[in-house]
Amino acid sequence: MVRFHIADWEIGCCSPRPIVGQPLDTYRLFFSPAGPDNAGWSGLDEDVDLDALPEEVFYPADMDEVTPGATGRRVRRGHLIGEFHTTSETVPAIYGTVVRTRIVVLDRVLVSQVLQEGYEPADVWVPVPESLRLREVTGPAWDFEQHCAPAQALHGDVSHDHDDGVLVDLVVQQRPASTKVPPGPPQRPVRGREWFTRRPRKSSA
Repeated sequence: MVRFHIADWEIGCCSPRPIVGQPLDTYRLFFSPAGPDNAGWSGLDEDVDLDALPEEVFYPADMDEVTPGATGRRVRRGHLIGEFHTTSETVPAIYGTVVRTRIVVLDRVLVSQVLQEGYEPADVWVPVPESLRLREVTGPAWDFEQHCAPAQALHGDVSHDHDDGVLVDLVVQQRPASTKVPPGPPQRPVRGREWFTRRPRKSSA
């Protein structure tokens, strides 16, 4: 089984909604290492055995250099993310059956942040570390609760209870031979694809 986070905007922008008991075959999975840049989502982090990940999962290229621990396996802290808006020719989709869905809820704080080198800082609502919690949802009709940050706010102000995405538990299965790999819309540049590399297949020898 794999567990991964799908951002709310992915589903709001036409990606399939994961439903318990139903197959899911359109998401590409990436390992997101724990660190300062992902502190707002640290509540999703767990010790991940890189050597046990399905071959469809991508992870940062430098993970290949991780030294095995005492158990002989490469274990890193982090979590998986699922993306629909990727280029299917380079990233294989995971296939399986959804067994659990939980809404990821967190608080956000208004800060000034440089989003791109060479540009002026912008006001951004970023996740508050350690504010993350989960809300169980079932059935096909679940949806995100709409919540807007205050229009008038000062740096440091906190807006509570934002639905940030959905955490999916998926039992990975072999894709039926009659099922084609679904295409992913390539309209959005995928985050730092050069940082990701497909995990090499293990030798059968």
